[in-house]
Amino acid sequence: IDSNIKLTIVSSGKYDKNIKELIVHHRLKKNIKLFFNIPHYDINKYYRQSSIVVVPSLWPEPLGMVGLEAMRNGIPVIATKVGGIPEWLNDGKTGFLIEPKNQKQIAEKVIILFKDKELMNRMSIEAKNKVKKFSIEKQVERLEEVYISTIEKYIN
Repeated sequence: IDSNIKLTIVSSGKYDKNIKELIVHHRLKKNIKLFFNIPHYDINKYYRQSSIVVVPSLWPEPLGMVGLEAMRNGIPVIATKVGGIPEWLNDGKTGFLIEPKNQKQIAEKVIILFKDKELMNRMSIEAKNKVKKFSIEKQVERLEEVYISTIEKYIN
């Protein structure tokens, strides 16, 4: 492994022990930093230090805040095609969609982004623009539109 490549894993899941064992077994302590149970108010620090965020979800998350938070920080996301993820991740524009449990696809997409800095920069800009659609202001605006249209139906 290239000693310049660094992987940060932020975890709070049930596989933490397994991850530690794999890091030791493959002698990757110099390349991988593992953080557990980071308070949410502190998470942006880790996003700002990242070039890419991988969201290898297996559970069909309705939204997936990790990916949206990464995109808000201008980071391309590589995520699985499960749940609502394809709704907010534009394959090839804000990151890449991959098949669940496909480590080879993750590696391929990471390599593509690190080899093509121009693509990574374009995806970063697209990610920031796309995530604006999910801001609290936009969500409140949509909710108000629903309320107004519902009220107008019953008043008229």
